[in-house]
Amino acid sequence: MKRKRRIISIVVAILVAVTGCFVTLVGPWPTYKSGFENRPYYKEALAVIGRHRQRFSHGSPIGQFEAGWGSRSITPPIGTPLAGFGDRKGKPSTGVHDEIFVKAMAVSDGTDTAVIVGADMLIVPENVAEIVRVRVSKQTVLTTNEILFNASHNHSGPGAFAPGLASRVFSGPYDPNIPDFLVRAFTEAIVEAYQSLEPAKVTHGGVERP
Repeated sequence: MKRKRRIISIVVAILVAVTGCFVTLVGPWPTYKSGFENRPYYKEALAVIGRHRQRFSHGSPIGQFEAGWGSRSITPPIGTPLAGFGDRKGKPSTGVHDEIFVKAMAVSDGTDTAVIVGADMLIVPENVAEIVRVRVSKQTVLTTNEILFNASHNHSGPGAFAPGLASRVFSGPYDPNIPDFLVRAFTEAIVEAYQSLEPAKVTHGGVERP
């Protein structure tokens, strides 16, 4: 009986210690008591932005604003694993409810140009983005620093896009045909956006909602 109580006491003590460490080091409250402006990571981020800024002609006179648009379907073939849920365990898709797309918007001030890319995917895998950058640079004057990749974090987009255990868990077994398919769609959308640049205007508006 005494031994049982002793074991229980030790277990309780360990749980209390672990809980105390968690509350002290993590806790449900904000970790930082002061602002972020003096934090090393913030200063380094500003320094990186400053270095990249010097590569562009921000001191040149601003010309005519131009914009261009490109879009391609990235709806995968039925049977492709969908990325985003580990519980799927790589099960293949069974049909299509709505098409999904990669869309690219090119903007230019007549001197500098950038392309913003949005994809209906969980993430934009680096093995896809890397090849897209190379192919786009061969077909246009765009550099890697002028293409911004974004993903909507859609959990019903194509998986099977990268090798490795981690990718297999959340996006299903690797299929080399999928990154090839995505690279082609991304590249065509970006090139189309760049080649369709034309004079444009920026507008904005709002809608009252109760």
